[in-house]
Amino acid sequence: MKRRIFCAVMTVVLVLTMLPVVVGAEGGPEITFDPVVAEDGTVEVTVGIANNPGLVTATIPVTWDKNVLTLTDVEASTAVFATGFCGMTMEEYEANGTQGVYYLAWDNDTRKDGNFTGDGALAVMTFDVAEGK
Repeated sequence: MKRRIFCAVMTVVLVLTMLPVVVGAEGGPEITFDPVVAEDGTVEVTVGIANNPGLVTATIPVTWDKNVLTLTDVEASTAVFATGFCGMTMEEYEANGTQGVYYLAWDNDTRKDGNFTGDGALAVMTFDVAEGK
C-alpha cells in the first residue's frame, strides 16, 4: 500500500517537473503528459499533443529524478513515426547513459504531404520506480 501511494505521489512530481515543457501561445498547440501507475509499480506516461495547427520540427525534452525513476521503454506513436517522427532509440539512450533526460524529437522538413497536424499520443514512456521509493 505504501508503495502504491508513493508511486502516485512520484507520478504527480514527475508531471509537475514537466509542466514548463507545455508549449504554445494562447490557442496554439499543447504538449500533454498523462501518467498512469500500474499495479506492478511501473509508471506509463503518455506524451500527447492537442490543438496541433501543424508542425514539422519540434523537440520535447522530458526530465525526471533518476534516483527514483528509471526509463525502461519509449514507444513512439505509429501515426507520428510513419510521418517522420525521429527520436533517440532506447539502444542509443542506454549506451549513452543519459538516465534522467530523454528527447522526443520531430524533424521532417521533407514530408511531401505537409505538416503533421494530428492530435493525440506522440509517445508512451515507461518507467520503473526504485525499490523502497
